[in-house]
Amino acid sequence: MGAHSSQGQRRDRRNRACNRKQRQLDVSAIHACVAKQDASVIKKSQLEADTLGIVRTPTLFINGAKIEGVVPLPFLFQIIDGTFRSQGIQPPVVANTK
Repeated sequence: MGAHSSQGQRRDRRNRACNRKQRQLDVSAIHACVAKQDASVIKKSQLEADTLGIVRTPTLFINGAKIEGVVPLPFLFQIIDGTFRSQGIQPPVVANTK
C-alpha cells in the first residue's frame, strides 16, 4: 500500500502543478488581494457571536430560545408552531415535502 500511496501523492503533486500552470495563477497577486481585504465586517460578526454566546453553527434563536447545531426539521416546526400558538396565532399548514 505504501508504494501506491507515494505514487498517488506524486501524481497529485504533478496534477496540482499542471493545474496551476494551466490556469496561470499569479500567486503573488492572490496573496496581495487577500492581504488588502477588509476583515472588519468579519470581526464585527465574530464579536456579535461572542456576545450572544454562539460557539457553533448553525445557531438559531426562535422567540428567545437558542437552538444549536443541526436539528431535525420537525423539531424546528414544533418550536415555531409553539411560538405562534403562545401568541394566539394558528400556525400555517405546511405541505408534506417527503
